[in-house]
Amino acid sequence: MKGQIRMFETIGVLVIFFFMLGLAASVYSNYRASAFEKQQRGLADLKAGSAADSAFYLPELDCNFVNVQTPNCFDVYKLNSLADLMKDRSFRDSYFPLFGPAEVKIKQIFPESDYNVALYNYTTPYSRAIVSRSPVLLYDIANGVRGSYAFGLIEVTTYAP
Repeated sequence: MKGQIRMFETIGVLVIFFFMLGLAASVYSNYRASAFEKQQRGLADLKAGSAADSAFYLPELDCNFVNVQTPNCFDVYKLNSLADLMKDRSFRDSYFPLFGPAEVKIKQIFPESDYNVALYNYTTPYSRAIVSRSPVLLYDIANGVRGSYAFGLIEVTTYAP
């Protein structure tokens, strides 16, 4: 009889031990999943910043006059030409390694105008959109001999899972 009681005690202790072990494993896996998700969000934010920097400093669009570059400036003529080229899927796909799944839009905000260019558009059904906005100068040579400057806004929307 004493042997049976000791055996039931041992079985009870083992059941409690395995229950606690399962509970600890469940808590640990939830913690690791949360840490992994947080790391993924951080990586997505880093990629979004990289895409925004790449769009902001595209050499194809800079205002360059006799080898003097105007900082934070986009040439409207070059901008329109590149936007037309981006309508071709194969050309747009060559920019995918630079931007990834994203949208790049540039619009003029002062003086008020309806000038709005969708430079790059590669949207995906990802659930998270990270938006970066930066002010830029828009140089338009079509307005007179010297051209004119306007203030604009570049908006880069990067999509992440």
